Order: sequence, then C-alpha cells, then structure tokens
Amino acid sequence: MLHPLPEPVADAWDASRAAEAWHEGFYPLGAVVQLPGGLRGEADKRAWDIGNFDLNGKLPGAEPGSARVT
Repeated sequence: MLHPLPEPVADAWDASRAAEAWHEGFYPLGAVVQLPGGLRGEADKRAWDIGNFDLNGKLPGAEPGSARVT
C-alpha cells in the first residue's frame, strides 16, 4: 500500500501560488546558452559574448533509428 501523504501534498501544490508561478514562468535548470566547442582563444570568446560570432558549419544529420520508451 502506498503512503497516504503524497496525494494531499500534491493537491496542496496544485492549488498553491508557487505552482501558478511555476507554470507561468521560465525556469531553466541549466545554462540557457552554452558556448560552442572549437573556440580558438579569448578573441573568439569575446566575439561570442557580444554576438559577433557565427557558426558556419554543417550540422550532422539525424540518423534514423528506433527507440523504446519504458
């Protein structure tokens, strides 16, 4: 038998102001933007930081495959 506490806790969360704020906001769990690999030095990093850096390369294609979700 499952413990009876999780259900009232979940119900209290769903009705809380915190849950409302969570559902309406954007809360990244990690860095929003990550530096690309292959920067050659400080000049490249500065260019990336101020938005003067373009990545000009081919992206790898997606290989077909199968997946199983359990």
